[in-house]
Amino acid sequence: MKKTARLLSVFSCLCLVGGTAACAAGYQGTDIPKSQLELTITQVPVVSDSEIAQLLLVIDYYWNITPGSLSSDLVTVNWDPACFTFDDSSEYKVTNMVYNVSDRMYYPFNYQSTPKRAGIGSLSFEAGLRNPRISPKVTSRPNGSAFIYLVPRTPIYTDDPITCNFSVVYKHGSREETKTITFTPGTDL
Repeated sequence: MKKTARLLSVFSCLCLVGGTAACAAGYQGTDIPKSQLELTITQVPVVSDSEIAQLLLVIDYYWNITPGSLSSDLVTVNWDPACFTFDDSSEYKVTNMVYNVSDRMYYPFNYQSTPKRAGIGSLSFEAGLRNPRISPKVTSRPNGSAFIYLVPRTPIYTDDPITCNFSVVYKHGSREETKTITFTPGTDL
């Protein structure tokens, strides 16, 4: 029998990095000024009948400036391995973009379909800051998105009273930002 998965809800939280405003996802301090980097994490449960088939994590970063001379940053996503896993049935995509100030257009580059590193309850990817085909002198505002589909380790149902924690660490040189988010099926759907 063919099952159709449907999107039940989207929970999203936009916080400026280093912001002091309250955010439903929770925040820890940083030394990356909030006027420079925006970080968004969205969780999208994919439900089939009353079972969570997958959990999509969307991680977006947007620099409002050109962040120094680094060519890429490292982003690490961590989760409770008792709740979810990244396995052969999981999907992963990352794309990066830069703004060309000469022609006022965004240019995508550095598509990734395999994580830089994947472990139990963790994976990392590179957030590209420079497009190798465009001179760094005319680029600005690097940004990008990661789409990570995680699979429940054991069946999770929409009314389960469990809590699964996630964290994202964005590392830029010696500075880093950590953001946490919690998934609770009964309240996030």
